[in-house]
Amino acid sequence: MEQENQAGKQLLAEIDSIMKKYLKNAENLAIKKKLLFLIKEARHLYLNHLEKEEEYIFPNLSEFISKEKRKDLVGQFAEIDKHTQRSHQDLIKLAKTINEELG
Repeated sequence: MEQENQAGKQLLAEIDSIMKKYLKNAENLAIKKKLLFLIKEARHLYLNHLEKEEEYIFPNLSEFISKEKRKDLVGQFAEIDKHTQRSHQDLIKLAKTINEELG
């Protein structure tokens, strides 16, 4: 899980870097392909990561932390989701647009 977190951070940094290039030159085919590839990779990584959390981590939390602490963690995750949901949706929308442009 920790390796996935590190890989996710690296992917997001790469997306940020290529996004800057894309914003300067949105017609560059190589940049479009690289950005699309990175978005797909990040989506795949995070979906698998979230699935593991849902299947293995969260069901077992009650063995290790109090009900109050679990409630606090759920609130923190909800707050993170609120802030990242729009970015995620924007990236997926951009990926769809690029995919359509590439045919």
